[in-house]
Amino acid sequence: MLVSTTPEVAGHRVAKTLGLVQGYTTRASPSGGFLSTRMAGGPNLDEAQAASFETMVKRAESLGANAIIGVQYNLACPESGFMSFICYGTAVVVEKC
Repeated sequence: MLVSTTPEVAGHRVAKTLGLVQGYTTRASPSGGFLSTRMAGGPNLDEAQAASFETMVKRAESLGANAIIGVQYNLACPESGFMSFICYGTAVVVEKC
């Protein structure tokens, strides 16, 4: 699976657009809240990012995609004590140029 934060993959052309795919993970925030989470990173944040990425890739594969373009991440740490991590992009079929 090719994954790119850009709207294209070098050396490939988009043959078919399959649609939006996303992965979403929620974890308990470490004590210290939003600021310490953003500054410290740590296993909780890394695990949430990896889990959301893996879910996004699996959803793209289930659609028949061989690439995901325009990938972005978003992290929210509301007052509830949980952090929500989302990874999303556009599932596509690409062909070499």
